[in-house]
Amino acid sequence: MSHTRGYRYPDARIAIFARLPQPGRVKTRLAQRIGNIPATRAYRQMAETTVRRISAAELAPVTLYATPHGSSALFQRWRRDYGIAIRQQPRGKLGRRMHHVLGQSLRDSRIAVVIGTDAPALDIGQVEAALQHLHEGADAVFVPCEDGGYALAGLRRRCERLFTGINWGSGRVTQTTRTRIATSGIHGVFLKSCWDIDDAAGLRRARRCGVLPPH
Repeated sequence: MSHTRGYRYPDARIAIFARLPQPGRVKTRLAQRIGNIPATRAYRQMAETTVRRISAAELAPVTLYATPHGSSALFQRWRRDYGIAIRQQPRGKLGRRMHHVLGQSLRDSRIAVVIGTDAPALDIGQVEAALQHLHEGADAVFVPCEDGGYALAGLRRRCERLFTGINWGSGRVTQTTRTRIATSGIHGVFLKSCWDIDDAAGLRRARRCGVLPPH
């Protein structure tokens, strides 16, 4: 398959964080309700759905930041099938990893966004809007999640303050980010919120609306 593309934002980079789907290591909260094997299967569907949709949109070059093994057969198959690059995800807390990857991406491009795999319903239009805002001069852009976190973060320039000292497991991540932007003179943009899949209710919602297959 040829992956020569005419990206709409060739000077941008899209990073996707993904964990190798292994029972007991992904979606542990969901697994408490439906079991490790079904939760792992659901996570694999979520991750591949995200990679496939983002890649097919041809907005910008995509890099999958994988953990723990970027060389796994599954990730290498995605590399071939979807024309993405694979890199090892850095160590550390989520904020440190996000800031590191965004900074790394900005060495190769003018703008960069990072997304996770817990929000496969993230609208491609929102991803494009995020890139457009950054392209037009915004310093940072976010797509909040209904649970208080966010599904996408993007930067035009490095800003470590937006990613350090934050309790990533709380429901106040977006609010904390808004406060820091307001007090830092940063031109930040918050787009319409979306929803992610953390529990059985979220999984049922994804299956019901067709974001994920029924099984």
